[in-house]
Amino acid sequence: MSTVTASRPRVGTPRQVLTNSFVISKLPTGKYFQYEVVTFGDGRDIKNPRRRAEIVEKLQNHVHPKLFTPRCVYDGTVILYSPRELPLAGGDSHTFEVNMSDKPRLDASAPARGLFKVALKKVSGETVDFDELQAFIEGKQTRQTPRVLTAINVLQLIVRQAPNLKYPNNTRAFFTKDAGIQGLGGGLELWRGYFQSVRPTIGKVLINIDVSTAVMYKEDSLQSVALAILRQNDARALDLRPESPQFRLLKSFFKGVFVTLVHRSGKKKIRGLVPNAGNFEFENTNVKEYFKKAYGRQLAYPNIIGVQVGSRERDEVIPAELCRIAGDQRYTRKLPPEFSPSMVKFSSKSPQDRLALISAGINNSITADQRSALDYQNSPFMQDAGITVLPDPISVNGRVLPTPSIYYGNPASGKPVVPRNGSWNVVNQTFHEPKGLSAWGILNYTRINEGTINRFVGTLIQTCEKLGAVNRSNFDNLRLTLCLRNGCFPSRRQSIGFWHVSSQGHEVAW
Repeated sequence: MSTVTASRPRVGTPRQVLTNSFVISKLPTGKYFQYEVVTFGDGRDIKNPRRRAEIVEKLQNHVHPKLFTPRCVYDGTVILYSPRELPLAGGDSHTFEVNMSDKPRLDASAPARGLFKVALKKVSGETVDFDELQAFIEGKQTRQTPRVLTAINVLQLIVRQAPNLKYPNNTRAFFTKDAGIQGLGGGLELWRGYFQSVRPTIGKVLINIDVSTAVMYKEDSLQSVALAILRQNDARALDLRPESPQFRLLKSFFKGVFVTLVHRSGKKKIRGLVPNAGNFEFENTNVKEYFKKAYGRQLAYPNIIGVQVGSRERDEVIPAELCRIAGDQRYTRKLPPEFSPSMVKFSSKSPQDRLALISAGINNSITADQRSALDYQNSPFMQDAGITVLPDPISVNGRVLPTPSIYYGNPASGKPVVPRNGSWNVVNQTFHEPKGLSAWGILNYTRINEGTINRFVGTLIQTCEKLGAVNRSNFDNLRLTLCLRNGCFPSRRQSIGFWHVSSQGHEVAW
């Protein structure tokens, strides 16, 4: 079947356009086998995609490296694709144990802390190959069948797998300090990163790459971050009571955040905050005395907050001064409004700068604000699949079309308006087919007097009349009703004024 391209009129100025897309010059030639993955610990499924990916990565690299060579690609949920049929002990299924704890398990009868299980089961049905995808981009097949879509999805996983295991990510994009970083304040900072998407086109498969931005927790001492959030400098400002708004603010900010510990190795997830942590009592002692005896550490601020970590069955209290916010953590909550301008400014880059960042990442070069990150040629997943990516962005033939003229409803001039720089002026123009305004309203949240509002309404009507949107004769019997009501915002003692204007003589009380 041949592909017919519709001819287009030669309008506009020809122009070569450089894109942010890169050609996959070689597709995989082998097949992929599909397996269903279930990860669980303490009898419960693991919900966090990054934690699931870490467990499966350790299973492949450290627990059974021979079995999982060449490496499998995992979607972070329930599907794993293997470039060969895995010789599982149970035939088509097997359950593996993965110890994620830093400490070796010496007593098999002891509670299994940090021990997880990964259940693999081969999915019955056809294997995934790339023959139909090749036929689709060559025009030999016109339908994007489920097999084509699955092949594209597997390619997507292969391309994203290595950086997503190395850097913090949201699955579709990953983020690294090397691509650019800027402090926000309040314990947060901005990182740049890369979005990647595999797209089939006529005759080739492309990787579309763009620059992305993420809000990250700042890697710093928990005490310093807490003071930054409260905009304080003295650590004694963290001597807070549980009912105080400052305590509730910090509790909300730190919940679910991982910290590393100053006095020993390991990483812990914050479950909550504790006031006056140094004097928190347990097992005939308190936190202050315990750290002095066990670790030889004298707390400088025993009366300030601490964090609750560990499980509900084995709760631990760690003083704030002994905790550091762990690195590579994305802030996934709503960004405080005061940081939005900085976010917009940091994210905004010219097309030339964006392409320079992308090219630097794909070519392993070093620029002023970016180092190698995409690193396609060294990805073990792309090497095993036999995928190669051309390092130069593709260019396409384009045309700059002439700006269309705009015709208004002025019968006298009849001259079109030509926009300049994407905008145009409506002064001395009327709409081509104006529609009347039968009713409209004004809601006033200020204390501006009635005379000022009346002048504003008059000017608005006059402007609409010039554009042809209203007819002055329709407002001969205009009645303007002002309704004031106190108590809408009792905390501000603010009145609300509502003007309802109708050309049909209706009044509306509000």
